[in-house]
Amino acid sequence: MKKLLKYFALFLLLSNIPGNNLLAQEEMIEPAILLEYKNVMNYGKEVTAKIYFRDDEGFHFLPDLAIQFYSIGEEEERLLGEVLTDADGIAQFVISNDYKLPKDPDGFFTIRAVFEGNNLYAYYEDEFSFKDIVLEMDLNEIDSVRTISLLAYERDSLDNKIAVEEADVYIQVPRMFTNLTVSEEYLEAGELEYEFTVKISGDSSGKIGLIAFIPEHELYGNVEIRSHANWGVPFHAHLRETFGRQLWTPVAPLWMIITLIILLAGVWGHYIYSIIQLSLIGKAGKKMLNNK
Repeated sequence: MKKLLKYFALFLLLSNIPGNNLLAQEEMIEPAILLEYKNVMNYGKEVTAKIYFRDDEGFHFLPDLAIQFYSIGEEEERLLGEVLTDADGIAQFVISNDYKLPKDPDGFFTIRAVFEGNNLYAYYEDEFSFKDIVLEMDLNEIDSVRTISLLAYERDSLDNKIAVEEADVYIQVPRMFTNLTVSEEYLEAGELEYEFTVKISGDSSGKIGLIAFIPEHELYGNVEIRSHANWGVPFHAHLRETFGRQLWTPVAPLWMIITLIILLAGVWGHYIYSIIQLSLIGKAGKKMLNNK
């Protein structure tokens, strides 16, 4: 009996060990964070964190979770801000260009995104390191040629300009749903000139947006600068050149008139045919009654 009581007491003691918590930890979902970075000149550094997990059913993006963004220096760690994820599991944080991020001796700054975890999802963090870059864009008409001039450089600790050695650059024009790439260029020794000869529609005065975009550079990440110029085809003139007549002209195209006549003739033909058939049925019915 005493042994039974000892075993029972040992069982109670073991049951007080947070075994349920261990089991819960084993069953906690391990999320992941996808980090994206874009340095937009004259705006700021856009840091986007998308938190999700994957199972046999596919990817699941997690809303209403707090993501903390830190700046990591050699001797300190600064909390920049905290953002809740939206319905797609996305939290975006913008760091002003005026904010001085701490850098390592090689000139790299580090941004870390942290999810502290909860009773359902485990702790997770991810980070990236990039250098600062300055991208300048001038729009000029040189001998009636519309020219985009780019200058790209870093600044060292003494504020000296260091030209960016090489980078791919996309020249783009914003459209309704995405940016239209009109040319792919290559920047060397920090400079690039591109002659803009593309005919593309703008607003009523021909104004269009212009973007110079450096994608996924190993040192600088995604970098973008935007400007505007009256280098597009005015919207109404573009319609006249493309379609030949505007929507409010009094005369429709010939093909439309012929198509409408054929459709109306078919409809009225069916009406007339139905009336004739009803008339014939009525006459046949009268004959049958008279014969009786």
